[in-house]
Formats: sequence, C-alpha cells, structure tokens
Amino acid sequence: MFFRHYFISLVFVFVFGELAGQDTGNIVLNFVKKEAKVGPGKVVNLAFTVQNLSADTVNVLPQFSHPDSWDIITKPMTIRLLPNASSMGIVTLKSSADALVGLYLFEVRMK
Repeated sequence: MFFRHYFISLVFVFVFGELAGQDTGNIVLNFVKKEAKVGPGKVVNLAFTVQNLSADTVNVLPQFSHPDSWDIITKPMTIRLLPNASSMGIVTLKSSADALVGLYLFEVRMK
C-alpha cells in the first residue's frame, strides 16, 4: 500500500503594535523554529520566547492571525515581563482538513 504525506509549511511574520506607550523595539519575539510543517487536519505546537529589553515592566498580548479555515487551539494570554526578562509560550494551531499543500503566512502582533 502506498501512502502520500502532504505537508503544509507555515511562515511567520511579526508585527509589533502599541505596547502601552513603550518603544516596540524593546520587545523581541522569536519562534524556536522559523518554519513548521503540518499535515491537513493536524495540530502543530509552536514554541516562542518574548523578551523585554527595556528598563520598564511591560504587559504584552500576542495576537495570531491565521487563515479563516484554521483554528488556534490555545488562547493567547497576557504576558507580564519584568525589565530585561524573557518568557516562553506555546501556540497550538490546527490546519483545516482540506488545506492544500503550500506556504501559509501567519502574522503575530504584540499589543
């Protein structure tokens, strides 16, 4: 029996919104992997870190945009970062069962 495995590649773009009056250059978000592959209808966990490079305590809320047919399983939560501190997070996405092979762009905004 022959099986074909189709993978969908995810590409991430980061956009920083307003951070309660803070300079957005002081907040750094990095995913552990820059790209991920997931099969149609499957779940993928994506680990990321958020780092506060400022001398102020900040609260940030990651907001993830995704194709309409996809679901974010984990709900974003506000992350409180002390000066020069970092925190790790995980976002879980589920691709649509009828997703076609290709690159999908995901945008992350920090508020």
